[in-house]
Amino acid sequence: PATAGPGWFDMPRSAVSAEDRRALELRGVADPKRHYKRHDAPSEFAQLGTVVAGRFDGAAATLKRKERKTGLMAELVADGSGRAYAKRKFSALQDRARGPNQSTLKAKRKALNARKRRG
Repeated sequence: PATAGPGWFDMPRSAVSAEDRRALELRGVADPKRHYKRHDAPSEFAQLGTVVAGRFDGAAATLKRKERKTGLMAELVADGSGRAYAKRKFSALQDRARGPNQSTLKAKRKALNARKRRG
């Protein structure tokens, strides 16, 4: 159907990119403090909007031109805290998958440097 129906005021199908749709689908991964029941795909009629600061919000509430991104995924990637959280979680998963007897590159370098110092 082209619209969501009369119960939803004939809301049209959204023009959300596939990248942004995927970002919405994986929203639970982006924020470690927020818990979602499941990773379900958003409806094809889901609408994305832009937050506009009001007159009384002040200059700190508005984003600078450099901080503005073109899409939701670009905003998530640019967020430093989200990137650090994802890197930490990925490293933990890799350590768990590697197993207890497999040494990391850092440990190998440390052992090599210790051998070089000894003689």
